[in-house]
Amino acid sequence: TPHAQPALTGAFALAVLWGIAGAAAIGGLLGAAATKAIGWLRTRYAQALGFEGFFALALIVLSFGAAQLANTFGFIATFAAGVAMRRVEHRASGDRRPREVIGRIDSEDVVATEKHPEKVHAFMTESVLDFTIELERIAEALIMTMIGSVLATLSAPLLTWSSIGLAVVLFVAVRPLAVLLTLTGSRATHAQRRLMAWFGIRGIGSFYYLLFALEHGPASAVRPLAAPVLAVVSASVIAHGVSATPLMDWYYRLQQRRR
Repeated sequence: TPHAQPALTGAFALAVLWGIAGAAAIGGLLGAAATKAIGWLRTRYAQALGFEGFFALALIVLSFGAAQLANTFGFIATFAAGVAMRRVEHRASGDRRPREVIGRIDSEDVVATEKHPEKVHAFMTESVLDFTIELERIAEALIMTMIGSVLATLSAPLLTWSSIGLAVVLFVAVRPLAVLLTLTGSRATHAQRRLMAWFGIRGIGSFYYLLFALEHGPASAVRPLAAPVLAVVSASVIAHGVSATPLMDWYYRLQQRRR
């Protein structure tokens, strides 16, 4: 019927809006509440000390699961939870970095630092960040292994002129413009903006959304997307992987000259 398509479009728009806004709200509330609760237990009762890695995993699972139960996007919820945790730390630490707030500590001073009212959030944030970086490396290695297995069995041609053009447009135009727009008003230097514009966010998430679309969408409409998505991810691994070391070396030398 003539009214079916507008109704479907409106329902889809509402679902997407709720998926993004609801996930951001759920993740933000859980991240802020959990971070403040842990800090309160540590400073007030000297409880919940250590195990920052388990706290990070629990917050990821809790925010993702709650978002999925509310029919929102779990990835956005986990991202919002991390942002909320960092916001709590920023309000407690001011403009100082977590390492500056913590200072140099010996092994016997760890417990005292964990429950110190002025250092508790900085210590927790730094510990969680170190853990999640290691977790990210492990997860990325596993996902890259999965992508390699899929590429080995992919029947569609991977390198076509359309996939090459898509990769170039994404790397040279779309990603840099998106990053630069999000950095508007930030205190990032020109060199930092250029680096972030080139590297952008990790494109490995595209593989997750491809699997999600294959599971929930019509196969006839989703399967043609597999080859270009995998081609872009593979091109990103090569281009950004090869350029990472020389560009970071250049940035390090630039920072040394400015000092």
